[in-house]
Amino acid sequence: MLSSLKPLEYAFEKLNFTHGVTKLTYTIDMHGTRNITATANPVREQCANCGAFFVDYHGLKGHFADYPAVRRAWHVLAIRRCTRARGRRQT
Repeated sequence: MLSSLKPLEYAFEKLNFTHGVTKLTYTIDMHGTRNITATANPVREQCANCGAFFVDYHGLKGHFADYPAVRRAWHVLAIRRCTRARGRRQT
């Protein structure tokens, strides 16, 4: 039984990091056909400088921490923009 769940575990690990999976359905019919359906989070955070997408604000913040000090000033500005944009979306 557990071996049949390996594809589900693999799909969740791969999709959740980049897409923020909100719902994952795994079905096996009586003929043994497997089906994985994933629903991704449509709201993602984007870096204003490089255009990379992240699942949530924490992923974006971690992305900014990966840049060297020379480029950090650009990304700090991007954090402020993204934070302001998040505040506008929520109101």
